[in-house]
Amino acid sequence: AAIQELARGWQEREDTRTLIVDRAQNDPDYPTRRAAIQELARGWQEREDTRTLIVDRAQNDPNYDPRRAAIQELARGWQEREDTRTLIVDRAQNDPNYSPRSVCLGFLAQGLNDVRAIALLSKYFTATDPYLDPLEPISEKHIQKGAKQLGITVDEARQVLADCEPVLGWNPLEPSRSAKSQ
Repeated sequence: AAIQELARGWQEREDTRTLIVDRAQNDPDYPTRRAAIQELARGWQEREDTRTLIVDRAQNDPNYDPRRAAIQELARGWQEREDTRTLIVDRAQNDPNYSPRSVCLGFLAQGLNDVRAIALLSKYFTATDPYLDPLEPISEKHIQKGAKQLGITVDEARQVLADCEPVLGWNPLEPSRSAKSQ
């Protein structure tokens, strides 16, 4: 809450931004780093060095929660940039934790034109978070349950998922490329 108040109350001061950048990178408490990342993205989005710092946090924060927040902020604030999409594909396949990978899959799924595919990629067939783990192939049980909920055949569900490959960058019926190489 203190980071939010500081960012929103004194945004015009450069020393405020400097302090929040320091907290995003160095605070020992991961919720504070997460809040600092969010406030930087919202208050200083127009600055390229803000995006650079958030990319760094998405890739290098030692805790998954600030990495997840950084990915969400990149997807929200810089979604039109191809380098954002490239980073999100990389994090979907290479983040060491399920939570940031799942957020990445959710962002990528929103680029699909088939709501059935988005639903099948979500854990509870809601086309919303939480999404499945992109490092794991989608289980037959999930496909069967999703087909039933969506009122399509299992073969149609498999085809819908296979058709996601051009947008996602991998076939969700198989482990992602990074998972195969591990």
